[in-house]
Amino acid sequence: MSRLVRSPSRQGSSSVEFALVFSMVLFPLLIGTVEAGVYVHQIDAAADAVVVAGRAAAGVALEDDPAATFDERMAIELSERGIMPSPVMDNMLLSSSVSGESPERMLDVEVQFDYGGIIGILPTPDHVRVKRRFRLEDQVEYGT
Repeated sequence: MSRLVRSPSRQGSSSVEFALVFSMVLFPLLIGTVEAGVYVHQIDAAADAVVVAGRAAAGVALEDDPAATFDERMAIELSERGIMPSPVMDNMLLSSSVSGESPERMLDVEVQFDYGGIIGILPTPDHVRVKRRFRLEDQVEYGT
């Protein structure tokens, strides 16, 4: 019977192979997944904040300036979602305008901010941009 005996030079080679594979393949894959998740979270949070702020502004009377209401509410919604104080965000653009005539008045909104990535392994876009259009409701008082 012969025994399978490893030579001393082969001991621990599987640990070295695992360390090489982990550091060259699995770790960048893990970090890339985290970075992609952060980017998708930023897009989702910005889109949700735009919808909430747009709904709040759509119900405001035209005399009270729905665009200004949107800008104020948007700052609150973004900061609640952790986007304002983020270290990966630099410049922010909030744009809102009212267009059209009654009953087809529309509130056009756009939010854009720079996104530099966390580590830079994935080629993520350099900014997050969300555009929406809301129909403004005519504010009518119904008398008794």
